[in-house]
Amino acid sequence: MARITKEPSVRRNEILNIAMELFYEKGYDRTSITDIANKMKVAQGLCYRYFKSKEEIFQYALEESADRSIEKLMRILSDNNKNVLEKLKETSLLGILRSDEDSYNKFYHKNENSKIHDELLLKICEKLIPILLKEVEKWNKTEKNINITESMVYFCLYGQLGILKLNSLTHEEKLKEIELLINKIIGI
Repeated sequence: MARITKEPSVRRNEILNIAMELFYEKGYDRTSITDIANKMKVAQGLCYRYFKSKEEIFQYALEESADRSIEKLMRILSDNNKNVLEKLKETSLLGILRSDEDSYNKFYHKNENSKIHDELLLKICEKLIPILLKEVEKWNKTEKNINITESMVYFCLYGQLGILKLNSLTHEEKLKEIELLINKIIGI
């Protein structure tokens, strides 16, 4: 069989996508580099050329997922047709995560992957804080009736994690609770 040469970024993404598919189907712990290579119909060494381990593939996927979530948030924040409150409501973690139904999100939202899902949420929060703090600084200068502090930003963002863990609420109820709490915190 002839060797197929692909751009490194294409090959890396191909490995990543197949890995996420298998992580979803078989579970992270039951998936090996050999499984990934077999599904791709390539030599195992090819996977190791791009990733040192299954763990590195997973960490890369985690970063990619967090970055995609941040991109969605940036589109919301840069929409000049929305006011501060509309932007705050639309930037809930649940809303950002639920708007994507690819193999990555299917994997993260499986019940047995709750710890991994939590890791993704923390990664997103970590990346969001500096972005939101810059936005809040702008809002505080332009919106006379709103004064959002740094601690409010941290509390609003990380406080959502507790609501997201409530299995007794539907996704819509969680969104309403998050919106209600954000409104109360910023005094609306």
